[in-house]
Amino acid sequence: MTSLTPLFNNTAADTSHDPLQKSLSDLWSKIEKKHKRNQKFLDDKEKLFNEFQIKVLPVEQQQGMEMVNLVEFLIPFCARKTLSEDQREELITWIDSTLEYLRSHPFLADVDHDALQNKFNAAFSTFMQSQNIEIDIHQIEKVRMDIEHMFEGGMQLTDDEIIDLIKDHSLLNQYIQRMHKEISEEEENEDDHDDEENSGEQGDPFERFFEDNFGEDDVQQDAAKEAAKDTTQKNLDKLFKAGQLNKIYKRLAALLHPDKEQDPAKKEQKHVLMQTLSEARKNKDAFTLLQLYQIHINDGEFSFDPDTLSSMQALLRVKLHRLDDELYTAKSSNELSNLVWRKFSGRSKKQTESNIKIHVANIVEEVQENQLIMEQNQTVAQMKKHLQERLEKNRGWVSDMPIDLMDLFR
Repeated sequence: MTSLTPLFNNTAADTSHDPLQKSLSDLWSKIEKKHKRNQKFLDDKEKLFNEFQIKVLPVEQQQGMEMVNLVEFLIPFCARKTLSEDQREELITWIDSTLEYLRSHPFLADVDHDALQNKFNAAFSTFMQSQNIEIDIHQIEKVRMDIEHMFEGGMQLTDDEIIDLIKDHSLLNQYIQRMHKEISEEEENEDDHDDEENSGEQGDPFERFFEDNFGEDDVQQDAAKEAAKDTTQKNLDKLFKAGQLNKIYKRLAALLHPDKEQDPAKKEQKHVLMQTLSEARKNKDAFTLLQLYQIHINDGEFSFDPDTLSSMQALLRVKLHRLDDELYTAKSSNELSNLVWRKFSGRSKKQTESNIKIHVANIVEEVQENQLIMEQNQTVAQMKKHLQERLEKNRGWVSDMPIDLMDLFR
């Protein structure tokens, strides 16, 4: 990127030793560095995501299909009466956790989760109906108390819903999802209400910059600073409406307007540049405006008076704030490329490659283990033995299940 210092030096007076000139040059240098920093992050993230799609995604999808096969393999055992209560509970927990994993996996969109869940529900319901369980009011109240304790009163169920839950524990997932949806809707409504109340307190980085610089607790100082902010804002608006920056904008707009271009490829290129130019004017982004001028014109015709340079100093400081905000947004979003970045990115290229290799190796091992389970447990007797081994292995661990549902059926 070409330095803008020569453009700043083209002022109405000799400013070679002017502190304002030095401040502008320093700000410009910091902006260039943060631009490069942000772009490097985006480039590295995209590169890693492309590598993930080649090296990891196929293995992830293979694992997903094997887990679907495993669930379909396990479901028929749910209705086997020869399983002990502990073994059946272990089997149900196993299937539940696998289904939850499949539902939450970001790269297994092709899996028909509802079909799997329905198969599981049907198998479990068949078993429960065969037990002819008599449910009285005491059992209903016990379950209600357990649920109220478990969810701190957040889940309210009718008697009929509790009876259905006792007969088919998989309904708990539906009730939990319903509760989470209701909570999310309540939080969204609260956020909307808060946004309305605070709409005048936040704003974009441009507004926040002035709040940070002029905001004071003292009421009288607030009034004075608010007046100063308004004056500065008016000066900045003037820059983009009647000042040198407006003239630069008009020259660039005349040069870059796509309607004046006949070549389709160049027309599209100018369309993108014109969008960038318009966005820069809208956001009072002096950096981008001057950058475009420097790249596409740079004829040395413009000179900036001290007042203009002083106002531009404020604009460049705002640009620094925006670049930090842009990086934060780029890192904190939950788009798939960010999930991949957070999972695999290391301090060095070697560490990143190692993270990928270890992850792939773990997935391959899990796929092989699941295949072996299906091969070695074809009969009920074999599955009973395997479930017992899982129980003994897990004994002493705290279960991830929020409630021991099988206790409700005893």
